[in-house]
Amino acid sequence: MFQWTKADKDDTRKLVHAINKALDVPPVPDPNLDAVFEALWPQLEERLSALPTPEGIVPEQRSVPEMVAEILELNRQAANSRKAVESLDSFVPIFEMLLPYVPVISEAIKTLPRPETLLLKTRKEPNNSP
Repeated sequence: MFQWTKADKDDTRKLVHAINKALDVPPVPDPNLDAVFEALWPQLEERLSALPTPEGIVPEQRSVPEMVAEILELNRQAANSRKAVESLDSFVPIFEMLLPYVPVISEAIKTLPRPETLLLKTRKEPNNSP
């Protein structure tokens, strides 16, 4: 939640009420919140007035066209990613059909000889005879 609030009494009260309503716990009733705010506002106002004044507005680091170009690029990447996933959708019925056979196939694979043993058996020994 983005809040642009001035450090004055009215805006700060609005911010406190917005935060109160956004919490994951039951909100403090408005009259109670206003009473606490009124009691504590003088202390907060004193601390706010003791803060140094800003030297100026922070300059924009990136231009709007740069940010828009980045957002467009990210959207294109997301669309391409979705297309890649959607191309696999045609295989889903086949996978669903084969799913009940996975335990049987898994057990059958366990009975097969390991690939490295097959390679050893098919390798020819060098012929040392004259």
